[in-house]
Amino acid sequence: KVIRWLRENGFVLMAGPPKPLSLLEIRDINAQLFYSKEGGWYANERERFSRDDKVAPEWLMLRKGIFPDSMRKNWDEQRALLSEFEAEYIPNAPEVAWGITTYKEVRNVWLLPDIYARTSSADSGGGRVCLGDSAGGGVDVNHSWGGVRVSVLGLSSARKLEI
Repeated sequence: KVIRWLRENGFVLMAGPPKPLSLLEIRDINAQLFYSKEGGWYANERERFSRDDKVAPEWLMLRKGIFPDSMRKNWDEQRALLSEFEAEYIPNAPEVAWGITTYKEVRNVWLLPDIYARTSSADSGGGRVCLGDSAGGGVDVNHSWGGVRVSVLGLSSARKLEI
C-alpha cells in the first residue's frame, strides 16, 4: 500500500547508505556522478554543510522531482507550501545527492535532469544549497539566496518512513 502510494505520488523509496555519509563522502564513492569531480566551492573548509550534514542509514522516501508549484518562489514561500504537509520535510543536500546518484546507478535515469531543488542545507553565507541539472554532466551542487525566484529552482521534499 505504501509503495503504491509513493509510486502514484512521484516518490522513490530506497535504502540509505550502510553508515551516515556527508556530501563529500557520497561524491568520493563515485565522483563521475557529480559535475565537480573534485574540489568545487562546497569542498572549501568553511562550507561545513558538505561535511556535517549526513544522509542516515535508513529508508529514504524522496520526491523524484520538486514539490508541486514550488518554482518561481523564494525560500520562505517554498517552506510555506510544504508546511501544510506534516509527513513531508525538506531533505538536506546529502539526502538529495544520495537519492539522485543511487537512482542513476540503479535505473540509469537522472532525477532533476534540468532543474534544481533547494535543500535544508545552508552554505557559509546563509544561502540554501540546491542540487540538480544532473543531465549536464552529473549532479551540480549550487547555492542561492533565500529571496531568489527562478524558473528552474524548486523545493526538494521527502517523507519519513514510519515503521
